[in-house]
Amino acid sequence: MKISDKAGNFSPPAVFDFGPPALLPFAVRNGASLARGSVAPGSLFRVDTFNLTSSTESAATPIPILAGVRMSVVDQEGRIHAASLTTARPLYLEGIMPLSVSPGSATVQVQAPAGPLLSQPFTISRNSPGLLSDNGTPTGFAWDSKGNVFPFIICLAQSCNANQLPVSTTPGGLHFVVYATGFGVRPGAVRIRIGTHTLSGVHRRRHRAGVDELHFDVPQDFPLRLYQAISAETPRGESNYLWVYVK
Repeated sequence: MKISDKAGNFSPPAVFDFGPPALLPFAVRNGASLARGSVAPGSLFRVDTFNLTSSTESAATPIPILAGVRMSVVDQEGRIHAASLTTARPLYLEGIMPLSVSPGSATVQVQAPAGPLLSQPFTISRNSPGLLSDNGTPTGFAWDSKGNVFPFIICLAQSCNANQLPVSTTPGGLHFVVYATGFGVRPGAVRIRIGTHTLSGVHRRRHRAGVDELHFDVPQDFPLRLYQAISAETPRGESNYLWVYVK
């Protein structure tokens, strides 16, 4: 930053020292719901940081080093597992929790490009589900038996809104696909809750590293309309709530 006087003379640039890299309190979060403190093996997760690196890098495929940063996890058995990264920014890291970690107390370790190794405790849970979202609406889409596709959200003229999903006027109803994370190695039965109704018969498929697709059917006679809260449930945990528009 430069400061000038009334005559337009500039002083030497002001330099601010924001201090060394740091992890923020309760830094570890679910990569979809952003809930703090608990992450499942194999899931997308985030670590909140401060002044970690001077550059920003992302990778479509998780890699060991981004922007000069490395991350690892020490599980309750004392084993160290390298955690691959998908994003490295000054204010947060995003990566994939290794499938090999043991549930229980754990420590995340972050090595910035300069400075000491940073660490903080958190918990590894068998399940810690979260739904990925965009503007409070789950990322995903629905389709009918004729192959017509209905995205959950539509963006027009720089404005994004929940799409009206024509369940009641579609013969056979709609097939939904929701993107999620945090189901662990053995999640047990996964159910979807829309409003006051619970749907079983949910099929989980791998979409990309750390992210799953949840496939399920919403029948034509589904009784609820307008905006409804949607979440995913397992015997050991429940995801965040998002919104869909059922027409």
